Amino acid sequence: MFAKRGQSDGVSSLAVAHEMALDPAKIEETADSDVVAGVLRRQAELAASLGASMTPSFAIAGFGFLGWPGKKALQTIISNVRRCERPICYGSQKN
Repeated sequence: MFAKRGQSDGVSSLAVAHEMALDPAKIEETADSDVVAGVLRRQAELAASLGASMTPSFAIAGFGFLGWPGKKALQTIISNVRRCERPICYGSQKN
C-alpha cells in the first residue's frame, strides 16, 4: 500500500490483496470485525488527542511529524535520533 501513490481506500486495498494472492473475502471479514474497529477507534482518539490531523503521522523522540516526509527524510530523522536523541543533530551532538 505504501509503495503506491494516491489515496488508499477499500477498493485499492483489496486490489493489492488480490495482487498478493490473498483471500479478499477473508480480508473484508477481518477489516469489518469488532477488533479492528476498536483498534481504529483508539488510534483515531490518540491521533485527535495529539492534534494529528493527517495520515500518516509519526511521533519520534517526542516530536510530531504530520504527513509523509519522504523516505530519505524519514531515514535521516531516525538516524539522527539514534545519534543524538533528536530529529536534528547540531554541532557537538553528532557522534
